[in-house]
Amino acid sequence: MSQKTPFKHLNVYYFTGTGNSGRTASWIAESAKDMDIETICKPIDSANPKDEIVKGKQTLLVLGMPTHGFSPPYSMFRFALMLPRAKGTKAAVFATRAGILIGKLHPPGLAGFSPFLISLILLLKGYHLRGIKTLNMPSNWIQVHPGYREKNARIIISKSKPYFDKFADMILSGESSFFTINNFYEFIFGLFMLPISIMYFLIGRFCLAKLNFANRSCDGCGICANICPVNAIKMTGKKKRIPYWTFGCEACNRCIAFCPKKAIEASHQLLIFWILITMSYSVLQILHLSSYFVNLGSFTVSIREFAEVIVIYPFLFITYFIFHMLMRIPILNRLFTFTTLTHYYTRYKEPDTKIVILNETQRNEESRLVQRKQMNNT
Repeated sequence: MSQKTPFKHLNVYYFTGTGNSGRTASWIAESAKDMDIETICKPIDSANPKDEIVKGKQTLLVLGMPTHGFSPPYSMFRFALMLPRAKGTKAAVFATRAGILIGKLHPPGLAGFSPFLISLILLLKGYHLRGIKTLNMPSNWIQVHPGYREKNARIIISKSKPYFDKFADMILSGESSFFTINNFYEFIFGLFMLPISIMYFLIGRFCLAKLNFANRSCDGCGICANICPVNAIKMTGKKKRIPYWTFGCEACNRCIAFCPKKAIEASHQLLIFWILITMSYSVLQILHLSSYFVNLGSFTVSIREFAEVIVIYPFLFITYFIFHMLMRIPILNRLFTFTTLTHYYTRYKEPDTKIVILNETQRNEESRLVQRKQMNNT
């Protein structure tokens, strides 16, 4: 790592669920500290960028996130929109994507438009973009497939770290990193995946939020609610408290990965039910609205298409609420538990990320900010 750098301050803000993006953020923070750059590295749920970002050419802002449905997590999208305007301040964006391991092969994942969308927001806010990077980290989509065991997870991570370190070296040294084969690949395939990205952003993330339930191993400890990065889990019930997932859930899988009882499952049965309902007939067809159309110049828009988007949210809420109540019945809970695939899957989390790290990060960064303000006052 070159010791020459134009920066005195580095602010790294990231969203992380099972620890992949948090680990990646730590790599660039460690490199910056080796170069004597004053560094703040923290998750967005404990960030205070208005007070922490020192505006100017000697500051570098880095935003990091996982890829959700080829889109940025909504929390990161909202965080980027709320950042203070900072003319002249340099910025970079990275996104982790679902890496897989097939024997000795390590094929690239796909982040889609997620880093480009966040980069566009930064540009519109006056930041000078210096780089975009996507990199493989172990896939943590536990609802779909088993999580990677530690040995294989470390192989994927070890292959990605030098790749990211090179990027960190470039931007910390004042260089830029845009026109790469990787970014070209991401942009082209991101265009093809754009319809999926939009549908995930509008509908898919809410469906995933409403698949989770607690099996009978749950003791109501509330750890899942306490460590949720978006406070989307509510503990419900008087005699036996169990978690309830709200629409604010980002489907980051932190709760599934870090539950000490392995008590959180994703109901594939409920997903199949939703698919069968939507494939057989829509709510609009029941209401006999499918034959009505609205003419907008040269465009013909079906009322059904509008109404389907409108009714899907209450439909998800009602069916999930009923499902949540049914899961309090022991025999039904056991039936759904032993017939969902997640019950047999390995729960993935980044190997060196622990619950205590997730909880202490905010306290450590708040303490550092207080010390910094005290130094400035003196």
